[in-house]
Amino acid sequence: MSRIFVVSDWHLHHRNILRYCPQRLDIWRDVEEMNAGLLEAALTTVAEGDRLFFLGDLTFQIGSRRHEVLENLRPLADRLGEFHWIVGNHDEPARMPEVAALFDSVVDAVQFRVGPRHVFLSHYPVEVAHRDLLRLVSVHGHHHGTLDNPLGRIDVSVDNLYGIRERFNPAYRGEPIRLETALALADEEIAAPYESEGQPEN
Repeated sequence: MSRIFVVSDWHLHHRNILRYCPQRLDIWRDVEEMNAGLLEAALTTVAEGDRLFFLGDLTFQIGSRRHEVLENLRPLADRLGEFHWIVGNHDEPARMPEVAALFDSVVDAVQFRVGPRHVFLSHYPVEVAHRDLLRLVSVHGHHHGTLDNPLGRIDVSVDNLYGIRERFNPAYRGEPIRLETALALADEEIAAPYESEGQPEN
């Protein structure tokens, strides 16, 4: 049976992401090593037929390097049963049609049911009222571990996941995580692991 994975905010080929998110330097020495490491981590995590929802900021306004991104992603797309791109604020799928074509869908958000709960996948967090905790969970990216994760919400950016790795996998190095793991993390109140220094601008 296929498994569902989620992750966000790779920022492939974005050199300044290492300045805005210096914790990445704990894992990778430079952006080239980061690009290769993120794809290798994904390829060694997912199996044939699995589904991956990528929750935004695949690159950084980088349509000019779309052919490199295409070659980076092709082996992963070939392995997956389904590959979905939920668009983030720094994504430009219209400038990267060949890359967009690797995905089964390119959308702003996805919602589906897991048991009694509606799971809402988007790049941005959705506030979950206390009365809705038993029926709704928000799985998102965007904040790179600089926003608290209250009950009902979890940031699955590689940065937040690295910052809270002791809660689910102390050896975490940027790979997508199982949806079940994300939902379990959303059932906890988890403080932001990093202070906010603003979102990447270049």
